[in-house]
Amino acid sequence: MVLRIASLFALGALLSAAYCVPADQCNRRTTGLQQLTVNQLQTKQPTQTLPANNNVTLQYIALGVGIQNYSCASTSATPESIGAIATLFDVTGYLQECGNPKTSKLSAQYLKAYNQEACQASRDLDDDSCQQGANFMDFDILGKHYFGKPNGAGVPFFDIHDKAFLSAQKTGSCVAPDSAYGGGKKGFGAVDWLFLPSDDSDRNQGLSEVYRINTAGGLPDPAGCAGGDATLSYKYVAEYWFFL
Repeated sequence: MVLRIASLFALGALLSAAYCVPADQCNRRTTGLQQLTVNQLQTKQPTQTLPANNNVTLQYIALGVGIQNYSCASTSATPESIGAIATLFDVTGYLQECGNPKTSKLSAQYLKAYNQEACQASRDLDDDSCQQGANFMDFDILGKHYFGKPNGAGVPFFDIHDKAFLSAQKTGSCVAPDSAYGGGKKGFGAVDWLFLPSDDSDRNQGLSEVYRINTAGGLPDPAGCAGGDATLSYKYVAEYWFFL
């Protein structure tokens, strides 16, 4: 009987590991947490040293799963950022349910699952099979994040399908906390947290600014250009908090 119980516990542990059950997954009936309204959730957003989100209202929270892209001018150059491509999964309801965005581990958990996928995110916006493979909590797709070149320079775009669009500009950044997940043994650190308000493009609708926070992975190998590749890509995950 003792051996049988021990075997059941071992089986449960294996199943939890196989399905990447998140450590901070919650259930209000067992934890006593009260579901947050969107306004209450907004007050719990961590910002580090980024500008405060005053006079705006939270619209969506997305988990961006994708790649940070870099270019190499030569084999001795340091990788230079040329933007990102990510699928945006809707985690608004999850964070309302769990009520703990300041200690959210979603980005780390998803990057670990993403790194287990034997693929790299495609630069084709219509191909999100790699990101979907990492979506072990089955969040709905909210939209896409990518960089456009309306004026010849890379501009961060956020396309919330059939709902909103934001062409943004970076006006604030801070280094990710020391506790941020850098990508494991093969990772090189977590990308910065960012504040990205509207660039006043005529295309914008339904959004005025976005914060990139709770980042995981995405920083390049400082010696990555030595391999001779013109471009480099590194998997990353981050929370994007959208406001109007």
